[in-house]
Amino acid sequence: MRGIAAVQVVLLHYATAFLPGLGLHNRLMMRHRWERIIADTPLYFVLNGYAAVYLFFLLSGAVLTYSFARRPFAVMHWTSRRLIRLGLPMLGAILLGAMLISVWPTAHMDAAEITGSSAWLGAVSPRAPTPGMAMHQMLLEGMVAGYREASLLPGWAIRQLELDTLTNSYDAPLWTLHFELAGSLLTLALVMLRAAAPRGVHLAGCVGLGVALAVSPLVMFVIGHLAAPLLVRGPRSCRLQVAGAVSLLVGLALCSGQVFADLHHILSKLPGRWLTPVVDPLNLQTMFGEVFVFAGVALLPAAQRVLTRPLARWFGKISFSLYLVHFPVLFTLVCALFLRLNAILPYAVAVSVCSLVGGAISLVLAIAFERWIDRPAIRFSRAI
Repeated sequence: MRGIAAVQVVLLHYATAFLPGLGLHNRLMMRHRWERIIADTPLYFVLNGYAAVYLFFLLSGAVLTYSFARRPFAVMHWTSRRLIRLGLPMLGAILLGAMLISVWPTAHMDAAEITGSSAWLGAVSPRAPTPGMAMHQMLLEGMVAGYREASLLPGWAIRQLELDTLTNSYDAPLWTLHFELAGSLLTLALVMLRAAAPRGVHLAGCVGLGVALAVSPLVMFVIGHLAAPLLVRGPRSCRLQVAGAVSLLVGLALCSGQVFADLHHILSKLPGRWLTPVVDPLNLQTMFGEVFVFAGVALLPAAQRVLTRPLARWFGKISFSLYLVHFPVLFTLVCALFLRLNAILPYAVAVSVCSLVGGAISLVLAIAFERWIDRPAIRFSRAI
């Protein structure tokens, strides 16, 4: 599932760069009828990178619950391991972004003037990169404190630390690592509560925390933690499989990008708006849609068999690396290639070639990144 989610993020970013109407889900910017067909049907799930991010958080909540249960009160042990596990790939991603942006500093802005993605492709990447900016993002924005508009810290702390904005990020997807670290610690706290308190107290604590975080991405870690004990392998009854199929279809519909007005009205009334940033109603719909997708897969052995085949497991293995490396490649090398090809080829052909080349390069880099950075990060973290 992580592998599929990583591909969703890649497809969303390429669509937003070259088909901004589809990527931004803005019908006024769409140039083709088929874009509207994708935007108005469950086909949009393939491009829904926001759903993918929420799935990452949900999966982490479930997986980390199993890991932390081995030593539930070893707070420093697990915190150190998470800092290393997430921190080393983060450092590698920022260094990669810094190197590529130094070679092609304006390619994304020049390409945006042609593609019409000036609000995204032309805006999200540092215009005047410096070593100091890269170091600042390594130490603060990349994981510990988050970016100015994507931080869980209070406003006074954001101002005091002078956090940079996402538009100056060397690798914008890194904003999720701040939430990943915070969610990891939240999951650890819930595992500690489960080990120290009666079952009813633990359940009440999870429900209360879920309500308090209802409109925050952190709620996905709570849901993943609660789901962890229910994830068992083996045959499922016919009724459970039917329920799984229905849940999967509901999840795909909610993640399709379609606006369900009545549901939006209900979601807009949810509590928990004390913590910033909060998720808007459309993304809330997507966020809870991923819960249904996750439940559907958990109840469908056939889906699990597909997702545990060698190719699927391999994509899961490189998913984190692919997630980290594709963005700098898109904003530099791919945009530079697009500027050359667009001068001699029709727009659709130039975009297709660039997307294929960019995807291939990102895949090769992801394989290398997983082997030389991500895998050692896991090994070093386990040595703690």
